[in-house]
Amino acid sequence: MAVTQVNPVMAAKWRSESGDEISLRTVAYEHGLVEGSKEIFDDLRAHSPAFVAQEQQKREEWETKVLADMEAKAKELAVSRGVDPDAANQKFNPAMGGKFQSYFEGLNKEAALEAKLKEQG
Repeated sequence: MAVTQVNPVMAAKWRSESGDEISLRTVAYEHGLVEGSKEIFDDLRAHSPAFVAQEQQKREEWETKVLADMEAKAKELAVSRGVDPDAANQKFNPAMGGKFQSYFEGLNKEAALEAKLKEQG
C-alpha cells in the first residue's frame, strides 16, 4: 500500500506486470459496454497506469485552475478596496485611516534609528 501512496502510477504498473489483472466487468467498461461504478474505477486505479496518470493530470489541472481563480478573486477584492494587489509586503494599518502601508517601511526606519543611536553611542 505504501507504493500506491508514493507513486500510484508505478504501483498500478507493477500490479499489472505481476499478473494481477483487471476484472471482466472493467474490460467491458473500457469498451463502453457497461456503466462505470466505484468498483470499476477502483480496479482501474489498481491496475491501469494510464488511467492513474490521467486522473493525476486532471487533478493537477483542476488545482491549477482553482488556485488561479482564487488569486484572481483576491486581486479583484483588493482592487475593490482600493489596494494595489501587486504591491509587496503590505500590511493593514488602522492608524493610517484603514489604508495599507508597507510593513517593512516601518521596520527599516526603526533599524536605521537604532543604528544611528548606536553610532552616537
